[in-house]
Amino acid sequence: MAGDFPLRRLTLKDAGAASAVGNSVDWDHSPKVWQHFIRWSEQGAYGITDWRSGELLATGLSIRYAQQRAWIAMVITHRRYQGLGFARRIMETMIDKLQKREIPEIMLDASSFGRPLYEKLGFRALYDVPYWQTVLPEQRLPDPKVKTIRRATLDDLGKITAFDHVTFGAPREHVLKTFIEEYRVWVDMRDGEVHGFLGAMIPKRRAASIGGWQHHTPDGAAALLATALRDLRGYAVSVSPPEASLNSHVESILKTYHFASTGGCTRMILGDVEPLEDRSRLYSIMAYGLG
Repeated sequence: MAGDFPLRRLTLKDAGAASAVGNSVDWDHSPKVWQHFIRWSEQGAYGITDWRSGELLATGLSIRYAQQRAWIAMVITHRRYQGLGFARRIMETMIDKLQKREIPEIMLDASSFGRPLYEKLGFRALYDVPYWQTVLPEQRLPDPKVKTIRRATLDDLGKITAFDHVTFGAPREHVLKTFIEEYRVWVDMRDGEVHGFLGAMIPKRRAASIGGWQHHTPDGAAALLATALRDLRGYAVSVSPPEASLNSHVESILKTYHFASTGGCTRMILGDVEPLEDRSRLYSIMAYGLG
Protein backbone atom coordinates (compact mmCIF):
# COMPACT_ATOMS: atom_id res chain seq x y z
CA MET A 1 0.00 0.00 0.00
CA ALA A 2 2.84 2.41 0.79
CA GLY A 3 4.03 2.04 -2.81
CA ASP A 4 0.67 3.27 -4.05
CA PHE A 5 1.03 6.41 -1.96
CA PRO A 6 4.66 7.60 -2.09
CA LEU A 7 6.01 10.20 0.32
CA ARG A 8 8.09 13.02 -1.13
CA ARG A 9 9.35 16.47 -0.28
CA LEU A 10 7.12 19.42 -1.13
CA THR A 11 8.38 22.40 -3.13
CA LEU A 12 6.98 25.86 -3.70
CA LYS A 13 5.21 24.49 -6.78
CA ASP A 14 3.05 22.35 -4.46
CA ALA A 15 1.56 25.34 -2.61
CA GLY A 16 -1.69 25.33 -4.58
CA ALA A 17 -2.24 21.59 -4.14
CA ALA A 18 -1.39 21.82 -0.43
CA SER A 19 -3.90 24.64 -0.04
CA ALA A 20 -6.56 22.40 -1.64
CA VAL A 21 -5.79 19.63 0.87
CA GLY A 22 -6.28 22.11 3.69
CA ASN A 23 -9.48 23.47 2.18
CA SER A 24 -10.97 19.96 2.21
CA VAL A 25 -10.93 20.06 6.03
CA ASP A 26 -11.80 23.76 6.32
CA TRP A 27 -8.23 25.01 6.77
CA ASP A 28 -8.26 28.11 4.59
CA HIS A 29 -4.54 28.82 4.19
CA SER A 30 -3.95 30.40 0.79
CA PRO A 31 -1.26 29.21 -1.64
CA LYS A 32 0.75 32.32 -0.67
CA VAL A 33 0.71 31.32 3.01
CA TRP A 34 1.69 27.78 2.03
CA GLN A 35 4.63 29.15 0.07
CA HIS A 36 5.81 30.93 3.19
CA PHE A 37 5.56 27.76 5.28
CA ILE A 38 7.34 25.62 2.66
CA ARG A 39 10.09 28.23 2.39
CA TRP A 40 10.45 28.50 6.18
CA SER A 41 10.69 24.69 6.43
CA GLU A 42 13.91 24.66 4.38
CA GLN A 43 13.21 21.31 2.68
CA GLY A 44 11.38 20.03 5.74
CA ALA A 45 7.96 19.84 4.05
CA TYR A 46 6.50 16.47 3.02
CA GLY A 47 3.50 15.17 1.16
CA ILE A 48 1.90 11.87 0.28
CA THR A 49 0.59 11.50 -3.25
CA ASP A 50 -1.43 9.06 -5.32
CA TRP A 51 1.13 7.49 -7.67
CA ARG A 52 -1.45 7.09 -10.42
CA SER A 53 -2.87 10.60 -10.55
CA GLY A 54 -0.15 12.54 -8.75
CA GLU A 55 -2.82 14.11 -6.52
CA LEU A 56 -1.52 15.41 -3.20
CA LEU A 57 -3.37 13.64 -0.38
CA ALA A 58 -1.61 14.63 2.84
CA THR A 59 0.93 17.17 4.07
CA GLY A 60 3.18 18.00 6.99
CA LEU A 61 6.23 20.12 7.62
CA SER A 62 8.69 21.17 10.29
CA ILE A 63 10.36 24.53 10.79
CA ARG A 64 13.74 24.51 12.51
CA TYR A 65 14.67 27.38 14.78
CA ALA A 66 18.46 27.04 14.80
CA GLN A 67 19.57 23.92 16.64
CA GLN A 68 17.30 24.53 19.64
CA ARG A 69 13.77 23.81 18.46
CA ALA A 70 11.66 22.50 15.60
CA TRP A 71 7.99 23.24 15.06
CA ILE A 72 5.76 20.69 13.37
CA ALA A 73 2.90 22.17 11.39
CA MET A 74 0.37 21.71 8.59
CA VAL A 75 -0.19 18.00 9.28
CA ILE A 76 -3.31 17.59 7.14
CA THR A 77 -4.93 14.68 5.34
CA HIS A 78 -7.49 15.28 2.63
CA ARG A 79 -10.97 14.55 3.90
CA ARG A 80 -11.47 11.66 1.45
CA TYR A 81 -8.28 9.85 2.55
CA GLN A 82 -8.38 10.06 6.33
CA GLY A 83 -7.92 6.90 8.37
CA LEU A 84 -5.20 5.43 6.13
CA GLY A 85 -2.27 6.31 8.42
CA PHE A 86 -0.88 9.13 6.26
CA ALA A 87 -0.51 11.61 9.14
CA ARG A 88 1.35 9.07 11.29
CA ARG A 89 3.67 8.24 8.40
CA ILE A 90 4.53 11.89 7.78
CA MET A 91 4.96 12.54 11.51
CA GLU A 92 7.28 9.57 11.98
CA THR A 93 9.38 10.70 9.01
CA MET A 94 9.75 14.23 10.37
CA ILE A 95 10.47 13.13 13.94
CA ASP A 96 13.14 10.70 12.73
CA LYS A 97 14.91 13.37 10.69
CA LEU A 98 14.76 15.94 13.49
CA GLN A 99 16.08 13.50 16.07
CA LYS A 100 18.97 12.60 13.77
CA ARG A 101 19.77 16.32 13.75
CA GLU A 102 19.70 16.20 17.59
CA ILE A 103 17.09 18.96 17.89
CA PRO A 104 16.25 18.95 21.64
CA GLU A 105 12.78 20.55 21.49
CA ILE A 106 10.23 19.22 18.99
CA MET A 107 6.93 21.02 19.47
CA LEU A 108 3.52 21.57 17.88
CA ASP A 109 0.05 22.98 18.43
CA ALA A 110 -2.52 20.17 18.43
CA SER A 111 -6.19 20.35 17.54
CA SER A 112 -8.54 18.07 19.45
CA PHE A 113 -8.66 15.90 16.32
CA GLY A 114 -4.89 15.47 16.04
CA ARG A 115 -3.98 15.27 19.72
CA PRO A 116 -4.61 11.50 20.18
CA LEU A 117 -2.10 10.69 17.42
CA TYR A 118 0.52 13.04 18.86
CA GLU A 119 0.13 11.52 22.32
CA LYS A 120 0.69 8.05 20.85
CA LEU A 121 3.90 9.37 19.28
CA GLY A 122 5.20 10.61 22.65
CA PHE A 123 4.06 14.24 22.78
CA ARG A 124 2.73 15.68 26.04
CA ALA A 125 0.59 18.74 26.72
CA LEU A 126 2.16 21.96 28.01
CA TYR A 127 -0.75 24.41 28.02
CA ASP A 128 -3.82 25.44 26.07
CA VAL A 129 -3.78 28.16 23.42
CA PRO A 130 -7.36 29.40 22.90
CA TYR A 131 -8.52 31.10 19.71
CA TRP A 132 -10.26 34.47 20.03
CA GLN A 133 -12.03 36.42 17.28
CA THR A 134 -13.73 39.75 16.70
CA VAL A 135 -14.90 41.90 13.80
CA LEU A 136 -13.73 45.48 14.15
CA PRO A 137 -15.98 48.43 13.29
CA GLU A 138 -15.29 50.46 10.16
CA GLN A 139 -14.72 53.56 12.27
CA ARG A 140 -11.13 54.23 13.30
CA LEU A 141 -10.53 53.27 16.93
CA PRO A 142 -9.15 55.81 19.46
CA ASP A 143 -5.44 56.55 19.21
CA PRO A 144 -3.55 55.26 22.31
CA LYS A 145 -1.05 58.09 21.70
CA VAL A 146 2.02 56.12 22.70
CA LYS A 147 4.81 57.86 20.81
CA THR A 148 7.26 54.99 21.24
CA ILE A 149 5.10 52.59 19.16
CA ARG A 150 5.55 52.57 15.38
CA ARG A 151 5.58 50.24 12.38
CA ALA A 152 8.71 48.11 12.36
CA THR A 153 11.22 48.07 9.51
CA LEU A 154 13.98 45.65 8.57
CA ASP A 155 16.38 47.89 10.49
CA ASP A 156 14.59 46.68 13.64
CA LEU A 157 14.81 42.99 12.75
CA GLY A 158 17.89 42.18 14.83
CA LYS A 159 16.54 43.73 18.03
CA ILE A 160 13.05 42.26 17.57
CA THR A 161 14.57 38.83 16.96
CA ALA A 162 16.64 39.12 20.15
CA PHE A 163 13.57 40.15 22.19
CA ASP A 164 11.52 37.32 20.69
CA HIS A 165 14.33 34.83 21.35
CA VAL A 166 14.09 35.41 25.10
CA THR A 167 10.29 35.06 25.11
CA PHE A 168 10.00 32.14 22.70
CA GLY A 169 13.24 30.37 23.54
CA ALA A 170 14.69 30.10 20.03
CA PRO A 171 15.57 32.49 17.16
CA ARG A 172 12.90 33.06 14.49
CA GLU A 173 14.59 35.69 12.37
CA HIS A 174 13.53 34.19 9.02
CA VAL A 175 9.86 34.19 10.08
CA LEU A 176 9.99 37.69 11.58
CA LYS A 177 11.67 39.01 8.44
CA THR A 178 8.74 37.80 6.33
CA PHE A 179 6.25 39.38 8.73
CA ILE A 180 8.02 42.76 8.47
CA GLU A 181 8.44 42.56 4.68
CA GLU A 182 5.05 41.20 3.65
CA TYR A 183 2.66 41.71 6.57
CA ARG A 184 2.67 44.18 9.46
CA VAL A 185 4.70 44.47 12.65
CA TRP A 186 4.52 47.20 15.28
CA VAL A 187 7.33 47.73 17.75
CA ASP A 188 7.54 49.62 21.05
CA MET A 189 11.07 51.05 20.87
CA ARG A 190 12.30 53.08 23.83
CA ASP A 191 15.78 54.60 23.92
CA GLY A 192 16.85 52.22 21.17
CA GLU A 193 15.65 49.08 22.96
CA VAL A 194 12.65 46.89 22.17
CA HIS A 195 10.08 46.75 24.97
CA GLY A 196 7.55 44.78 22.96
CA PHE A 197 6.22 44.03 19.49
CA LEU A 198 3.13 42.70 17.75
CA GLY A 199 2.69 41.19 14.30
CA ALA A 200 -0.37 40.77 12.09
CA MET A 201 -0.45 38.10 9.42
CA ILE A 202 -3.02 38.98 6.75
CA PRO A 203 -3.77 35.75 4.86
CA LYS A 204 -6.75 37.11 2.93
CA ARG A 205 -8.61 40.34 2.30
CA ARG A 206 -10.20 41.93 5.37
CA ALA A 207 -8.88 39.25 7.75
CA ALA A 208 -5.88 39.44 10.07
CA SER A 209 -4.28 37.12 12.59
CA ILE A 210 -2.47 38.80 15.47
CA GLY A 211 0.74 36.96 16.30
CA GLY A 212 3.93 37.34 18.25
CA TRP A 213 2.33 39.80 20.69
CA GLN A 214 4.87 40.35 23.45
CA HIS A 215 5.60 43.12 25.96
CA HIS A 216 7.25 43.73 29.31
CA THR A 217 4.06 45.24 30.80
CA PRO A 218 0.27 44.82 30.47
CA ASP A 219 -0.18 48.53 29.71
CA GLY A 220 2.41 48.36 26.97
CA ALA A 221 0.81 45.23 25.52
CA ALA A 222 -2.60 46.93 25.51
CA ALA A 223 -1.16 49.97 23.72
CA LEU A 224 0.44 47.76 21.06
CA LEU A 225 -2.86 46.03 20.39
CA ALA A 226 -4.76 49.32 20.28
CA THR A 227 -2.27 50.72 17.76
CA ALA A 228 -2.55 47.65 15.53
CA LEU A 229 -6.35 47.53 15.64
CA ARG A 230 -6.56 51.16 14.52
CA ASP A 231 -4.94 50.05 11.24
CA LEU A 232 -7.22 46.99 10.92
CA ARG A 233 -10.62 48.66 11.15
CA GLY A 234 -13.36 46.64 9.47
CA TYR A 235 -11.23 43.48 9.59
CA ALA A 236 -12.10 40.11 11.10
CA VAL A 237 -9.26 39.72 13.60
CA SER A 238 -8.10 36.61 15.46
CA VAL A 239 -5.57 36.17 18.25
CA SER A 240 -4.23 33.12 20.10
CA PRO A 241 -3.10 33.97 23.64
CA PRO A 242 -1.71 31.48 26.17
CA GLU A 243 -4.19 30.13 28.69
CA ALA A 244 -5.26 32.52 31.47
CA SER A 245 -3.12 30.75 34.09
CA LEU A 246 -0.01 31.92 32.21
CA ASN A 247 -1.13 35.49 31.56
CA SER A 248 -4.02 36.86 33.60
CA HIS A 249 -4.13 40.19 31.74
CA VAL A 250 -4.92 39.03 28.20
CA GLU A 251 -8.65 38.34 28.55
CA SER A 252 -9.50 41.78 29.94
CA ILE A 253 -7.53 43.48 27.14
CA LEU A 254 -9.26 41.40 24.45
CA LYS A 255 -12.75 41.91 25.86
CA THR A 256 -12.29 45.65 25.44
CA TYR A 257 -12.62 45.00 21.70
CA HIS A 258 -15.36 42.35 22.02
CA PHE A 259 -13.12 39.39 21.25
CA ALA A 260 -14.75 36.03 22.05
CA SER A 261 -13.11 32.63 22.50
CA THR A 262 -14.07 30.11 19.80
CA GLY A 263 -11.95 27.01 20.42
CA GLY A 264 -8.22 26.56 20.26
CA CYS A 265 -5.30 24.13 20.35
CA THR A 266 -3.01 22.52 22.90
CA ARG A 267 0.72 23.26 22.84
CA MET A 268 2.69 20.01 23.04
CA ILE A 269 6.31 18.86 23.20
CA LEU A 270 7.95 15.53 22.45
CA GLY A 271 9.22 13.70 25.51
CA ASP A 272 10.08 15.07 28.95
CA VAL A 273 12.02 18.12 27.79
CA GLU A 274 11.08 21.48 29.34
CA PRO A 275 11.14 24.24 26.70
CA LEU A 276 13.18 27.37 27.27
CA GLU A 277 10.55 30.14 27.34
CA ASP A 278 9.71 33.35 29.20
CA ARG A 279 5.91 33.16 29.15
CA SER A 280 5.51 36.15 31.49
CA ARG A 281 5.60 38.62 28.57
CA LEU A 282 3.72 36.49 26.03
CA TYR A 283 0.27 37.81 25.03
CA SER A 284 -0.19 35.82 21.83
CA ILE A 285 1.72 33.07 20.08
CA MET A 286 3.06 33.83 16.60
CA ALA A 287 0.58 31.42 14.97
CA TYR A 288 -0.52 27.83 15.17
CA GLY A 289 2.29 26.19 13.23
CA LEU A 290 4.94 28.81 14.01
CA GLY A 291 5.08 28.65 17.80
